[in-house]
Amino acid sequence: MWHWYRKACTLEDWVRSGKEQCKLSSAMMVEQLRLWRTCITYGFCIGHFTDFFPVLCLWLSPPIFQRLSENNVLSEFCSVARESYLVLGALAQRLPLLHSVEQLSKQDVGVCASHVETWSWSHVVPMVDLALSWLCLNDIPYGFSQVNVQNYTNYILESNHMVLVISSVLSMLNSVLERISPDGIPDEYWLPWIPDFVPKIGLEMINNGFFSFSGTGHDEHLSFNGASLVKELCYMRCHGDLGASLSSISCLQRLVQLSLSVDRVIQKATKKGSEGLKDYKTGMACKMLGEGISSLWHNDLLDSLTLLLPMISSQWSVLQNIEMFGRGGPAPGVGFGWGACGGGFWSLKCLLAQLDSQLVLDLIKSSSAAPRGPFTHNKCPNSDNVTNTAITASDRISSVLGMSLIAGPGQVSMLERAFDILFESSALKCLSSSIHDFVSKKELQQAFKWEVSEDEYLLFSSVLNSHFRSRWLAIKKKHKHAGVNSNVNVPKPETLETIQEETELTEVVNQPCSTLVVEWAHQRSPLPMHWILSAVCSTDDPKGTLSASANYNIDVSRAGLIFLLGLEAISAAPCLHTPLVWKMHALSVSIRSSMDLLQEDRSKDIFHALQELYGQHMNRLCEKYNRSQYIKKDKCVGTATLDEEKQISSLDFLRFQEKIHGSYTTFVESLVEQFAAVSYGDAIFGRQVAIYLHRRVEPTVRLAAWNALSNAYVLELLPPLDKCIGDMQGYLEPVEDDERILESYVKSWTSGVLDKAGQRDSMAFTLAKHHLSGFVFQCSTSGKTLRNKLVKSLLRCYAQKRHHEAMLKSLVLQGVAHDSQSSTELDRRFEILKEACENSSLLTEVQRLQTSLGQ
Repeated sequence: MWHWYRKACTLEDWVRSGKEQCKLSSAMMVEQLRLWRTCITYGFCIGHFTDFFPVLCLWLSPPIFQRLSENNVLSEFCSVARESYLVLGALAQRLPLLHSVEQLSKQDVGVCASHVETWSWSHVVPMVDLALSWLCLNDIPYGFSQVNVQNYTNYILESNHMVLVISSVLSMLNSVLERISPDGIPDEYWLPWIPDFVPKIGLEMINNGFFSFSGTGHDEHLSFNGASLVKELCYMRCHGDLGASLSSISCLQRLVQLSLSVDRVIQKATKKGSEGLKDYKTGMACKMLGEGISSLWHNDLLDSLTLLLPMISSQWSVLQNIEMFGRGGPAPGVGFGWGACGGGFWSLKCLLAQLDSQLVLDLIKSSSAAPRGPFTHNKCPNSDNVTNTAITASDRISSVLGMSLIAGPGQVSMLERAFDILFESSALKCLSSSIHDFVSKKELQQAFKWEVSEDEYLLFSSVLNSHFRSRWLAIKKKHKHAGVNSNVNVPKPETLETIQEETELTEVVNQPCSTLVVEWAHQRSPLPMHWILSAVCSTDDPKGTLSASANYNIDVSRAGLIFLLGLEAISAAPCLHTPLVWKMHALSVSIRSSMDLLQEDRSKDIFHALQELYGQHMNRLCEKYNRSQYIKKDKCVGTATLDEEKQISSLDFLRFQEKIHGSYTTFVESLVEQFAAVSYGDAIFGRQVAIYLHRRVEPTVRLAAWNALSNAYVLELLPPLDKCIGDMQGYLEPVEDDERILESYVKSWTSGVLDKAGQRDSMAFTLAKHHLSGFVFQCSTSGKTLRNKLVKSLLRCYAQKRHHEAMLKSLVLQGVAHDSQSSTELDRRFEILKEACENSSLLTEVQRLQTSLGQ
């Protein structure tokens, strides 16, 4: 830090030293300032400010820009100026609260009880005065000329440097205001007095064209003409390169935060007629300051949101494909993703997306504080007042949902703000209103007759916010089993680590750092695509490990169902892109431990509507699969393209064991056990269990589901095939060719488990009959041995159980058309049966069966 102990020089002395010397000194001072800022962050080296200030002063005032440009050292000066104000911002964060009891007794830098230094308010006023000199935009030649392509191209580098300096200045001013009136304090709190520089900051923002106040009735009284700073920064964000986009979006964010802070401080000061505002009662700008800055820049706010929301919608999907983590998340303690395609999680592309997201959250917060915010509810059956605003509540919800997928480790505060927006009662009302119209439009079922009360909206808002914060923003720890010696190796219990995991929840990750080590382990960011499903699964507690009460978990699941169907209703992109296998799994998890959801009419209706919706999704995916199979077999198509191959390979969309957990068969068995124990043949529960017999499910899972149902003697409780989720052909085609599953079908047939299923028209009998008939009468030569084995078992059962004659007849007649060719087809099928008997005594049974069919 030796640069800062040297004699202070002038700007002319620094420029006269030469360009190379300016570059060298600038680079060294930037790194030294960064080191100092890091120390300040942890509460050290704050007292050095008085020693460094004489040298620091040169970089805190606007220079003679023409002189710097002539010597081509503007970028070097701006780099040091930016880091200097970032240091001041870090110092401002170490200020004690202005009106705290501790501050009243402090006059200089002191040490608190935790031995961490604090900065003094006696140094703040001159620093703020220096910062205000940077807010005169008309005096900055390169930063904000008229928005046009020619000027933007010529001054792109200079503009970029100046924007970064302005951003750091705004950040420093906002940090000072945060220590006067922190964000989040109760509304009833008021300030007895405020420093004179607070209204000065607001007036500088109004008079220097930071915002456009067109349409407010005040624009003709302002002296600044031309495009506002907000519009020019938006222009840079759209048309600039990556560096310009980063600097412009950072400056926009600091500008929004500062305007909110100015409004907050002034509003709390005016409640009791505080001192510090008596000299700012006259003039149009002062009147606007009293009304609130954020309430007047409506057009700029709307333009910014209209620009940024589509970007968010496209960014989250790109970032999801940059790199995919396993369930454990990124490796703790290392910088991950550096070698990934697209730059990885720490790339500038990802950083830009995160800055965009943070800005949008600030803009939404600002709009909610404005008396005429830009958001409106969607049109719904119960609402006749629809405005022409460009951004609807559904746009906001969908975009904020996308932002939640962009936030990474260390950005828990961003996720908390996103959750506050997503789960506020007004957002839930919007989703609920959209559900009614959506259900009738999609023909999922009859129109819902229920409504959600105001008290329920408040309850659902509270429990959803609480659940998602504790589930996804808390540090995960393993359970400590009481009464077990720590020296004894206890086998890990076999639990299915799906959406609900055996964890205990502690503090959130974003607590202030007290050491130089940042903890990256035991966190869940970036969130997986299916995080929105966890609320639906909150009732799943097979081992009684959840600390929350049963009533709380039920309320969370009820609210989670409404939230999920509402997201589907507004076509929120992140929800639409959540894999179907996770959605199906979530529905199954919600009823594995308890049927409470299906015993409430509203939750039962929503559950059934979700089943129908996902059934329609399955049908579309099955059609794609059939088309892909045609592409593979069509010789005229030739070699499939890379995109086609990727699409074809992803069409096995119900691969629970691959996507959810390697031991998924254990989960299926427990679900069937619950179905057999408490369902009493509930149709909705049966539909959910039957999904595991779909042909797009892995053979191991289908086999486990069938065996569990057969062993529990509940195959007859499954609904008819036309009542199952999705189209019937999804369960029937292609014909089953897995030997273990076919043998299980025959075992259930011969043991009599399928007898009642056939009488009740259960899908289990239809499924077994179709696949056994298809394999026996249509299999290739390679499956001849298995075919003969299955036929013999069926005929032996027929010989011993005469009441199986109708069942065996239906198997032989399965798929035979009633036309002139039917007799020929039946003759062919009986020849196959006779060939399988191999001159054994079973030939007699074949002949008897043939006679009973009139052949």
